Amino acid sequence: MIKFLTFNKARIVTPLLLFGIMLFMASCSSSATQEKHIEAISTVLKHQLNGPDLKVIEWDDPAELESYYEKLYKSYFTEEMYTNFISTSASHYHLIAYNEGYEMKVDHIEVEGSETTEGTYDFKATVLTEKEGSDQQTAEVSGRVTFNSDDKITNIRYLDDSGL
Repeated sequence: MIKFLTFNKARIVTPLLLFGIMLFMASCSSSATQEKHIEAISTVLKHQLNGPDLKVIEWDDPAELESYYEKLYKSYFTEEMYTNFISTSASHYHLIAYNEGYEMKVDHIEVEGSETTEGTYDFKATVLTEKEGSDQQTAEVSGRVTFNSDDKITNIRYLDDSGL
């Protein structure tokens, strides 16, 4: 009778234990992926919102600027999104800061994963701006980033930039 009870416990405990281990491993993998995505978002935002970056403003050779952008951004984006980002967004905030005569510095970045869409994150970056002879101002830039299964950004959308 004792062997029968032990055998039944083992038949119940072993699958539960294996399920728990698999769940833990999936959780760790998901957490590592999420950390990688958050780091990518933070890096892209810091490159874009600290400046103005004079390498982006005062370039002489288009190939030199292209090479500079590749080093900064290419590894984070799909090929299509990289091309789109470079042509529409990469220099946007740098040009505005340069033309308006102020400096930008990222103070804080918050990134939160979407509960409904895997690989999608909402971000909010607090950016300090300062113009010579003026008080420091704060702007918040918020948006949404989507990654594909290869951990590349497929979409980055700025929802609000507080008039930055």
